[in-house]
Amino acid sequence: MIDTIKLAIHAPYGYDSTGTYTRVYNRMFYDMLLANCNQRVNGFILNSRTGVYQTDTMFQMKKTEYENYELLVLNGSMKTPSYSYNIHYRIFDERVEIEFSLPKYFYGTNIFEMRSHSNRANPIQIYDALMLGTKIFFEEMFFNVRMDWGAIEILRWDYCYNQVFDTKKQSLEALKYIKLKHQSKGDKLSFETGFVELTKSNYLKIYHKGEEFIKHDMYKVDSPNIEKYAEISQRILRYEKKMTPKNV
Repeated sequence: MIDTIKLAIHAPYGYDSTGTYTRVYNRMFYDMLLANCNQRVNGFILNSRTGVYQTDTMFQMKKTEYENYELLVLNGSMKTPSYSYNIHYRIFDERVEIEFSLPKYFYGTNIFEMRSHSNRANPIQIYDALMLGTKIFFEEMFFNVRMDWGAIEILRWDYCYNQVFDTKKQSLEALKYIKLKHQSKGDKLSFETGFVELTKSNYLKIYHKGEEFIKHDMYKVDSPNIEKYAEISQRILRYEKKMTPKNV
């Protein structure tokens, strides 16, 4: 299944067909997120000489060029229409980076797989789920604003697998065995109910879904089936592998 994805929506400056110097791709999308961004609170500047520092004059700086500044970066967030889930984004001078969970956007939780169950004999493929889910996200969240799909880059996507046991005890015993076989003593990212394997080119996380769901997501989900979701999550070991173009 697909869980978290990170996208770069490129909006570079250039000359259009009339010779006007403007953003040639995704201009309306870029301007929409820029207008929604509380720049005075969230903005900061990456400076090649002085490092990172806060500023309260982002509106003025947005329209001014400075020799010493490398990038102007603005942080923003927005809520999905049907769920208490914030989607965060960062605005650079020539692109917007946005990161979110596709299952959480559609279902309110990422316990479920991002796939079609309407035809069990022929379920939707992972690639198709990623492409279709991403297009629906943009169409719903941004009111069918025209997107130049060729100028959207996938920076990260998480492949996940749910191993479902009969009981919570079985799932925790399986996790304990995995940690005994693979965990390094020096691995400081691992925790009581999870195991993290981290190298320069690999990030693999195996953890008990129930603990994570109750701590981070259960109080946000507004559904009459919440108790059922919680019960299912207690029997799941989640395997997550973070993928980027570099490690692919």
